[in-house]
Amino acid sequence: MYIVTIEGLPYDWLDSLQELHAHVFDGAKLTVEKLAKKEGLLCLLAVENASVIGFKLGYPHPDVYFIVGWVVFMS
Repeated sequence: MYIVTIEGLPYDWLDSLQELHAHVFDGAKLTVEKLAKKEGLLCLLAVENASVIGFKLGYPHPDVYFIVGWVVFMS
């Protein structure tokens, strides 16, 4: 396993990220259009065998230093 850090939308990993998100959140897809508008989006991806097995997404918010996004891991 290794960690990939991406500032902005992780376009190269979207398919794998969407698959994991849908698995964990009852088929729900990430709203890519909404995420693309988040200024300062930071994505941390845990990758194994070329697939995302975990992720954390976050972005700055004017009222707090950093919004905690989703944290997801599959074993």
